Amino acid sequence: MIETGICYLRAGDSKGSLLVTPGFERLNYVLLHTNGENAQLFKLKTKGHFQIWTRKTLQQHGFEPRSAAYYVVLHFDPSKPIPLKRLSHGTAPFPETTINMKRILLPLFMMLLPLMASAYDAEVDGIYYNLNTEAKTAEVTYKEYLYNSYSDTVKIPASITYSDVTYSVTSIGDNAFCYCSNLTDVYCFADSVPKTDSNIFSDTPIDNATLHVFEADIDAYRTTVPWSGFGNIVAIDNEVMTEIKSADATNNGKKTDQIFTLDEKPQNELRKGINIVKYSDGTTRKVVKRSEVRGKR
Repeated sequence: MIETGICYLRAGDSKGSLLVTPGFERLNYVLLHTNGENAQLFKLKTKGHFQIWTRKTLQQHGFEPRSAAYYVVLHFDPSKPIPLKRLSHGTAPFPETTINMKRILLPLFMMLLPLMASAYDAEVDGIYYNLNTEAKTAEVTYKEYLYNSYSDTVKIPASITYSDVTYSVTSIGDNAFCYCSNLTDVYCFADSVPKTDSNIFSDTPIDNATLHVFEADIDAYRTTVPWSGFGNIVAIDNEVMTEIKSADATNNGKKTDQIFTLDEKPQNELRKGINIVKYSDGTTRKVVKRSEVRGKR
């Protein structure tokens, strides 16, 4: 367990299980030992961060959970253990004969940390994000720790505006689309394949879903895990151009009256991706804005 940097405990309210309660968002360390020997403290990779995994997910990572369907999973840094010595009674940090992992972990969790009501910094157009305010970047994430945050069609933009600040969407966080059993289509308007871990679609049947990306990027997505797992990968450009041609071929001198997102929210200018433009004569048209400079692959 230690070398993997993963610690897991049964989740729930049954005897011997870990009940997630308010206080967990302050968790910073985990204590591990073998029958009271070789006790070591490890610092979590991200303070207060934990996940709920199924038995199947743990098995896919090489573990052998036995008695529960769901587990609380903690990720720690195995390279910097803090050793603890068992001293004589009265001077030891723990009683000499009763060191027990669960008895220590539970009070430690309660002291060091309350379950966060949400796992994200911002919600924009139905997508949840964690924000890096210094780098002005956004990472797609899930709504709550039980996952299943998205269904049907999801549209990942190239950038978002939140509290009057624009952030570039550059990555997809761990388990962002975990357990999304009803996910059918994912549109990704990023200028390059977003940074991801391989588990962002854990227990989501993407082999039955369609990924929509810019035509120039199709090969990159087809050769990049986990995007390559989609059952169908198609070009946004072709879809949009087909719809545009079926409307007006040109502006014909018409003036732009209003600009909207695909979700019909007004905006002041064209954003990267697909925009809905309404002209002065009442007609509308879908317009794609691409970045002026696209990186080579």
